[in-house]
Amino acid sequence: LIAGGSSGAKAINEWVWGNIIELTRNINLVHLTGRDKLNKKISNINYHQVEFLQGDMFHVLNSSNLVISRAGISTITELAYLKKPTILVPMPQSHQEDNAAYFASTHSVYLYRQDQLDDRVIHQIKELLSSQTNLDKLSQRIGEMMKTGGRERLVEIIESI
Repeated sequence: LIAGGSSGAKAINEWVWGNIIELTRNINLVHLTGRDKLNKKISNINYHQVEFLQGDMFHVLNSSNLVISRAGISTITELAYLKKPTILVPMPQSHQEDNAAYFASTHSVYLYRQDQLDDRVIHQIKELLSSQTNLDKLSQRIGEMMKTGGRERLVEIIESI
């Protein structure tokens, strides 16, 4: 799954479209382009463009082996909860860079700046998808970033007051 956020990301979309042959070689790719940003010129049996997912987002995330995404905190939280191996491409000059840097510092995601979208990212995708061991390690690490027991802790705090 490659997603550029709810409104899409022009740079990510253009990178995907410019590398569509390599990205879809032995890979089934779902690409969330953002509203009104489909590229109707592309037809590839392994490539599925979607403008926006509402209720189906959970199912698509849950069934994805690898997610390439922006780095909004809501998105990262969902990815951590689902323990999804992830490559983050944060929105330049935004708080997303800090979010992504923090997760990358724990080795729970791979991080590429938007201006680093090149063949190295394609190589990283293929390397990850060719090794269940590497996917499992990344899944475990991002899952460990998800704090658990918050509800119980909140009840304890309320009861203590």
